[in-house]
Amino acid sequence: MHHSLSQRVPLFLLAGFALGQTALAQLPAAADTSRVFNLGEVRVLGRRSLDSANTAASRQIEAFNRLDVGRALNLLPGVNLSAVGARNESMVYVRGFDLRQVPVFIDGIPVYVPYDGYVDLARFTTFDLAEINVAKGFSSVIYGPNTMGGAINLVSRRPQKRFDFDGRAGLLSGQGRRLNLNLGTNLGKFYLQGSASQLKQETFPLSAQFTPVTQEDGGRT
Repeated sequence: MHHSLSQRVPLFLLAGFALGQTALAQLPAAADTSRVFNLGEVRVLGRRSLDSANTAASRQIEAFNRLDVGRALNLLPGVNLSAVGARNESMVYVRGFDLRQVPVFIDGIPVYVPYDGYVDLARFTTFDLAEINVAKGFSSVIYGPNTMGGAINLVSRRPQKRFDFDGRAGLLSGQGRRLNLNLGTNLGKFYLQGSASQLKQETFPLSAQFTPVTQEDGGRT
């Protein structure tokens, strides 16, 4: 049986003016703060400030080879990865709350699917992210409504040079491949960045120890 598991081709074009300095809480030591794109980033100062337990930095994501947002979020405590629906959509539970109570933001901009309110996290690759922030429980009112269980904010990378380039390609098991290209420019008060990525896998190889059954004869599915 041949089944296309996933295909993600997100394309983003971000532009912003650095009009002021955003109040930042202390970031985890593993985070590369020069890469974090501050536009749309929400930070709460005080006792409930974000810490390393609520942030997945790009270095940590790369070290564990988490290629999509769903698997990257599974690195954080209190966040459980799940798959739902006929399309096997990737979803997480944050302390028991699903994505209807814990919405997803991209640089502070909410992302929704009008049909059922869920977002397939596997459709978002991690190739152009500086970090992923998760606010658990009561979150800042800046996030807006529907954040009873918290909020997930995907923070884009910020260009560091006048011409910033990053690209990778690789092969995955099951006739899979990963491609990504990030282009950006840092002109002082003005940032311009564009990125494109694809993560695709045609089949899923089963273990050689798998015992064939009526509905599945082994091999690749």
